[in-house]
Amino acid sequence: MTFFILILLLLFNFINCFHFLGYSIIQQHHQYKKCFERLIESENKILLFTSINNSHHYKNELLNIYCNYENINFESIQYDDFINCNYNEKSDIIYINDFLTYNGRIMLNEEKDIILKYNKSPKLILNVEDSDNLILLDHHFLNNFNDILFPKMNKYILNTYIYNLIEHYHFNELIHSIQWSSYDLCKLSLKEIENLIYKIHLSYQLKNDIDKDYIKKIIYVHMMDSIS
Repeated sequence: MTFFILILLLLFNFINCFHFLGYSIIQQHHQYKKCFERLIESENKILLFTSINNSHHYKNELLNIYCNYENINFESIQYDDFINCNYNEKSDIIYINDFLTYNGRIMLNEEKDIILKYNKSPKLILNVEDSDNLILLDHHFLNNFNDILFPKMNKYILNTYIYNLIEHYHFNELIHSIQWSSYDLCKLSLKEIENLIYKIHLSYQLKNDIDKDYIKKIIYVHMMDSIS
């Protein structure tokens, strides 16, 4: 029983650290904080949360973390759950994370009515990914709502996040020497990046003189597994 409690405490601390480091992005790069403040403080019952590139994992993670720090009851759901009323009406924010993604979506008139007539307590935030390239878009319908653009996540921000991870968890210092700019980290979520750094740290713990090709293989396999 004592061992089980210890594991729970370690897991709780790990989750809190993830939220703390994620929130550091919001603090260090104020455009994210301003973006979330506009989402939360807007008087509109429904808002489109748009992006010009595929950023769905960052939008979901950072909005969740921001709401957690601001004591805002946040729930991320899928479109079908919303249409079927499968969500917590006591939430402050309902985020439909797959509202318009990939090629877009063909919506039935009944579904449009559900959204247009929505007048419940939680604010509704509709995720629209890669808005410039979506094929199936009903502009007449979308023009009913105001939109807020999510700032692009770039390599500099992610490199800073990795640096903070290494320092915060006291991971192996050799991880700092990896040329992270040569990898398309924007395809990974913050949690996936954290898991990757931890894998590399464990590898260095087992053998400190691992060659660079082995580290490249770890990164490549992790990225392929995460993207697939």
